[in-house]
Amino acid sequence: DINPYNNNYGPRNLCVFNERLYFSADNGIYGEELWGFDGAGEPVMVKDICAGSCGSRPLYLTAFNNKLYFMAQYNALKHALWEYDGISDLKLVSDIAIGHSGSSLSDFAVFKNKLIFIADDGWHGLELWEYNGSTNPILVKDINPGTYSSYPSEFTVFENKLYFTANKDTIENAPTLWEYDGINEPAMAFPGWEGTEISDLCVFNNKLYFSASDKTYGNELWEYDGTVDPVLVKDIYPGY
Repeated sequence: DINPYNNNYGPRNLCVFNERLYFSADNGIYGEELWGFDGAGEPVMVKDICAGSCGSRPLYLTAFNNKLYFMAQYNALKHALWEYDGISDLKLVSDIAIGHSGSSLSDFAVFKNKLIFIADDGWHGLELWEYNGSTNPILVKDINPGTYSSYPSEFTVFENKLYFTANKDTIENAPTLWEYDGINEPAMAFPGWEGTEISDLCVFNNKLYFSASDKTYGNELWEYDGTVDPVLVKDIYPGY
């Protein structure tokens, strides 16, 4: 019973790393912090990252490069990218939004030996970032130029590429499908799909499936083989 006082913030963001179970939890004293469990003894708090009762609220726990990565606040306002090797003290990798308010890190994924995530450095809005485990995190591409956000999400690996949805401008303001090979800049997977509101990416039977809306069929199920334009699987609810 980690928190005998109430049941708020309790255990979530479970992730297995080096044969231990890590998660975030609030014991009613230190706020929500990082905890570990070896499967035998009792779970223990790894560190009071945000000193006192404020709680660092660790999120997006992800094993990468033989370390555990996550987002956590180190004071009441600033949150950053952290790493933990399971032995030494936790290390703050970068807060990305230096001189600005929180960088809003989220949606961690691993692709081609890189940690992929969303962040806002204060100048480019919420965009696609990556970290190779040694040098500083870098902005992959400012998809929606300027301070506007493209809101990348739905990270899915298919045919040795990373697919995701993002808004390329504020006029259409609808997620389209993008692809990233880990080397060149991300690009739209195919032309002419602005405004289709693509979502819910899933790989099945060597094809990428997703939900998309257009002016003919409305919101329906589509499939994509990575080469030719997507095709409609079925107009489940006929008409727009």
